[in-house]
Amino acid sequence: MWRRAWLIVFCCLGDVARHFQFAHRERVYHPKKSYLAEKLYIMELLQRITIDPQISHGKPVIRGMRYPVESILEYLAGGDTIEDILVEFEDLEREDVLACLAYAAKS
Repeated sequence: MWRRAWLIVFCCLGDVARHFQFAHRERVYHPKKSYLAEKLYIMELLQRITIDPQISHGKPVIRGMRYPVESILEYLAGGDTIEDILVEFEDLEREDVLACLAYAAKS
């Protein structure tokens, strides 16, 4: 199961990079500053992932809303796009799904 999730993580990391690039395309960064800005963006995304023993038995969830990171990664591994997930789960934002990918890449 995790092999499939890792495959989708590697495929979708480009989406995270594109999102970062388009969100900040009007600015030109120095290479070191660009690297630092990207790290700060990923750290900001990771703050959306919470772990609480009272919620979903301590599994990582999105913003404490009982949406396990593992489930979102399974949807992506099954072929759903980020837009499909956002339509299915109206409480989620695009950054929440990107945070799941960043969390999986970090783990």
